[in-house]
Amino acid sequence: MKKRTFVLTGMMAIAATAATVEITSPDGGRAVADTYGARLISWRPAGGEEVFALPKPYDKCPREAGVQIHGGLPVYWPWFVFEGPEGCKIHGVTSYAEWKVKERTANRVVFSLDDTPATRAVWPHPFHVELAYELGTTLVATFTAVNTGSGPYACTEGFHPYFRVGDTMRCAVTGTDGARYFWKGEADKGDKRRWKGDFPARLVAIGKPGYVFEEKAGPHCHLLKDPVLNRAIDVTFEGNIKIVMWNSGPDFSKFGESDDPSYGGRFLCLEGATLYRDRAYTLAPGASHTLKATIAVRPFKPARFAMAGLSPAIYYDAAHAVSAGDPDADLAVIVVHGYGGGIKPASRNTLQAKLAARGAKPFIVSPLFPSRAALEKAKIKDGRAMWCNWKDGVRSPADDWRGGGDAGGTTISSFDVIDRMVATFSDKTLYPSMKRIVLLGLSAGGQFVGRYAAVGKCPVRAGVKMEFADIAPSTELRLDEDVEWHYGLKNRPRYSAALSRDAILANLSSRRVWRGCGTLDVSQGGALDKSPAAMMQGINRYDRFHNFQEYIKAFPGWAKQVSFHDIPGVGHSGKTFDDPRLLDFISGK
Repeated sequence: MKKRTFVLTGMMAIAATAATVEITSPDGGRAVADTYGARLISWRPAGGEEVFALPKPYDKCPREAGVQIHGGLPVYWPWFVFEGPEGCKIHGVTSYAEWKVKERTANRVVFSLDDTPATRAVWPHPFHVELAYELGTTLVATFTAVNTGSGPYACTEGFHPYFRVGDTMRCAVTGTDGARYFWKGEADKGDKRRWKGDFPARLVAIGKPGYVFEEKAGPHCHLLKDPVLNRAIDVTFEGNIKIVMWNSGPDFSKFGESDDPSYGGRFLCLEGATLYRDRAYTLAPGASHTLKATIAVRPFKPARFAMAGLSPAIYYDAAHAVSAGDPDADLAVIVVHGYGGGIKPASRNTLQAKLAARGAKPFIVSPLFPSRAALEKAKIKDGRAMWCNWKDGVRSPADDWRGGGDAGGTTISSFDVIDRMVATFSDKTLYPSMKRIVLLGLSAGGQFVGRYAAVGKCPVRAGVKMEFADIAPSTELRLDEDVEWHYGLKNRPRYSAALSRDAILANLSSRRVWRGCGTLDVSQGGALDKSPAAMMQGINRYDRFHNFQEYIKAFPGWAKQVSFHDIPGVGHSGKTFDDPRLLDFISGK
């Protein structure tokens, strides 16, 4: 513990007059926590801005029992909001107590707190709680409560982070679509309604604080999108049952805690909690309960880069240029867009946070293979590479990006692009921690993945494994030499023309592929390929998926490398990416 002065944000310098603990990540990120409440008061990722908000310089924040600080990252236990004994303060005892530092390393600190006469005066139960902060490319906060007494008791709790934003009115939070919810001002309506789409933070910023969303079992992943600070904050909670969106409203002066009444316009609370007495969890004697938060920061919109050394230009979206390297990344995920894509990046949902919650340090990249029709529709005439230069509905595998065709007028295959990315991710000087590369695609992207798995070069270095996730493709590649490419092996494009059938089968017999399809993916409309060759494979994607499962049984070596997974209750949508089995596969579980 040290007494220091920390410059935490571009807005204020914080002179920490209390006992504070600083931890640093290997890449240069820094975080500061206070023993009072074990509250994290600052986190600045390497090269980034402050993540958490404070109402005033921290040395001027009240630091006395029973006084709440609206800032940083506090944990509230054994009750959340006004759910404690009658007459008690809001949000439990942990945020008002002086904690001890139990363990400390360069990038990790563990605080501990035991019941005292002061805590037993307001809540008469023995306990031992610990709160660990670990800093890497992500911030991981883990709170554990243990009942050290002889009788059971009920608890509610929550992480209550005050995320610093550029303008609360312009922010939005993903991960709420379809969730049951209610607004605290209408609590009598219960949580029978379902939210549609992302949550616009302006609803709490205009004076309607406290939207509560019911969560399902498992990690709960949300993305706070901040277009003003041009960043997105991935937040994954585990051990909670609800998410709360909170803000003070337009006038923070009512709290008497800040010299700036507009402070409320610069923070948003995205809380992972177990709240309300009827939903409390019970701790038996000797039992424990853990609440965990994993937080990552990345650019709000992936930046767009051109592949080095290629003309015409071929673009991809990523947090930074692939050629810049990443010393911490141990997983590369190449996400391939659908048939109508190539202009906007492929959907990632909250893939970054979900993989990070599984212990991975992912780098996600989305290559773009625009068709002539997509560029014309978007009125883009910048000379970039394009595929599918078809007229009068006549398709040609020679420039179909889904099967490794060349961009029009070039000898640059869409599969060449993947080869270059894989080779770069395998460069130990750029990605020294890299262990795994996964090529992931849905729909037309799934067609791409399945065909690259068959004929792609996969230029990985020793110690790096490349695997494939092929989700709901419209058609499957079979090894029939008298059937046209894309359905069979006849008339393959330049990239794979020289490969023999035996060589292709050898590839398929040595490359692991995770295949999935939603059980509701049975439509015969939309972009489903309805050509005669496609209809020979089945009447819809789900039918073709299972017919293909039967087909490859004739090739034992190939079949051994492929796993098939029905995704229950899902149609043809990006929700397939939420399947925990797929996420475990991608992360290498």
